[in-house]
Amino acid sequence: MKEQMRCTNCGEIADKKAMYEFDGKYYCRDCFDELFVFCRDCGAVIPELSANFVNSGFNDEGYVCYECLFEGYFHCTHCDDYFANHHLWAEDSEYVICTH
Repeated sequence: MKEQMRCTNCGEIADKKAMYEFDGKYYCRDCFDELFVFCRDCGAVIPELSANFVNSGFNDEGYVCYECLFEGYFHCTHCDDYFANHHLWAEDSEYVICTH
């Protein structure tokens, strides 16, 4: 007999092999896709509400976890977004600015 699990979010019952686990809780595919994203840099699963959206330029956008965010991205004080290292520092300034 297959082990059945209930989705933490919607209550759907499905075979355990069809469920996705995060932090000890199980989710159906639809709920998992709705609630979680993968870090574009390290591949870690992160709740979408906790993820950081970054713009690396050239239409290269995605979510990153906090660890990757602080290792390879700068915070733009002008637009309040995070950008990859290749964006510029303002001349004679302590502030990071984006290239928009």
